[in-house]
Amino acid sequence: MTRGLRLGAIVIALAGLIDPVIALQRRPPVPVELRLPEPYDPGFESALRIKDALRRLLGPAVETGSSQRPRALVAIGNAVPPAAADVPMLVIQDTSSPRLAAVDLHAPTGVEGQQQTAVASFRANGLAGRSTEFVLRRRDARIASVSHRWSGADERFDVRLAFISPTAGLDVLRLTANTDGISPVVLDVPVAVSSRKLRVLAYEPRPSWGASFVRQALERDQVFELNARTETSRGIHTETRQAPAVLRFSDVETFDVLVIGGVEALTRADVDVLERFASLRGGTVVLLPDARIPEHVRAPLELPIFEEVLVDRGVDVQTSAAALRASEFLLPKDSAGRYRALATVRHLGTERAAVLEVVRGSGQVVVSGLLDGWRFRAENSGGFDSFWRGAIADAALLAPPPVTVAVNPVVAPPGDQVRIRVSVRATEWEQKAGEIDVPSVTASLIAMDGTTDPIRLWPAATPGVYETSVAAPPGGRYSIRVSGSGGSAEAPLLVETSAAPVTPDHLPALSALARASGGERFDAAQLEAVAKRLQQIGPPPADHRVHPMRSGWWMLPFAGLLTAEWTLRRRRGQR
Repeated sequence: MTRGLRLGAIVIALAGLIDPVIALQRRPPVPVELRLPEPYDPGFESALRIKDALRRLLGPAVETGSSQRPRALVAIGNAVPPAAADVPMLVIQDTSSPRLAAVDLHAPTGVEGQQQTAVASFRANGLAGRSTEFVLRRRDARIASVSHRWSGADERFDVRLAFISPTAGLDVLRLTANTDGISPVVLDVPVAVSSRKLRVLAYEPRPSWGASFVRQALERDQVFELNARTETSRGIHTETRQAPAVLRFSDVETFDVLVIGGVEALTRADVDVLERFASLRGGTVVLLPDARIPEHVRAPLELPIFEEVLVDRGVDVQTSAAALRASEFLLPKDSAGRYRALATVRHLGTERAAVLEVVRGSGQVVVSGLLDGWRFRAENSGGFDSFWRGAIADAALLAPPPVTVAVNPVVAPPGDQVRIRVSVRATEWEQKAGEIDVPSVTASLIAMDGTTDPIRLWPAATPGVYETSVAAPPGGRYSIRVSGSGGSAEAPLLVETSAAPVTPDHLPALSALARASGGERFDAAQLEAVAKRLQQIGPPPADHRVHPMRSGWWMLPFAGLLTAEWTLRRRRGQR
């Protein structure tokens, strides 16, 4: 017995001297980056459950949060996509559960007392046959609602809700989408309401019936600050508010919209000013012709070629808000031109643009093809006045001031990324030795208590545009203030823990990245296939060399064997 104990100790000692090496094959864990939706996304909880199930399935085969460069990206649900994917990207979508999400929002800006329309886009998956009620509220007051019945397995619907903001400032509305069987979807609709007047110049080089009645409609609305000049005859004119005697860019630059009647009487110099006003100033030129537009006006403004159309009696003109009628039209010959129809009329079985908008530089030109629309004012219950007030007000609100700042989202939860975009109008640029010199701007975040923190802006690819992204500060009301040589501007920022910003639809971008990176799209029920694909992406098994005798734990059996051998010898009386 003592010999066996002694032999065991000798074997351990000899093995320690020899230090044998054992080669083992081991597959290292795959470093993977997991991307989840934003916490306010309706699918966030579902994405968390999918992530937990995937991690349980993979076990130690996958390592997330590693400092190593990831070998794969896994995007679950409506996750925020990366800018680019240089490793395979696997997209996991849960198509088994019904889902409704707000994927886009147009929150209007306006002036106090003006009717506005909020447009939100919702995407529904698996809701065919169900109905959703969309309710717009200001605090607890219900101000507008609409219902929609879904008919497709994957459907998108644009919700349009009209409202009026009574006072200037940030008017935060809340849009709720209620659907049986799923949780309500909540969306903040922030509306920036201004108290400023919309500056409009009505200019008629000769009297025009159409322009006169549009001008009268604007005069009856306190939203507008209207300047007007009409050349009634040679050397005689009528004007209000000291309107410019001639069209000079330096004089009209301060206006938001130019309403032009007597179009055929415009000179080439007048047209040049109109072109600069639209393309450089970013304003809107509204042309109200009484007949065919002459070529010296049409060509420089890049308007489509028109034809005159006469019908026996007045016909209805389709618009999004007001009722119009006319019997004499100026319609574009090309039904698929580079313009946007603001009003349409059906002629010879085809919908054609009766009022159209042509983008010109940073602004636009609106052409009315309703040559005698003013004659039917009494038949459409104020639709003529309502249409032109709304169209010109919308156009005036698009005209940028010298410096503008946009914040997205305006209502954000603390810590969420807030994107800031600053634009300097082209009229503030300077030409130096053939190069464009854009004025520099500074930005700061101002809290309600007056605390100011500087914000660093970065030039964007577009001249005159600066961008940055900052984390939303703690809850409260803030202001983003921007100033430069061209002027100054402010935009509000409301930080709330209960904020519900729009959830962009990232699925098209995720699918495109998956295809481009050599990845794949999976359903949530295919997690085993996801695990298999990740194992294929991972590195092959590597040899792992082990020195088992270098462990300090071998001292315990070595000492134990020698102690037991010595104890037995002592009991036998041996030394």
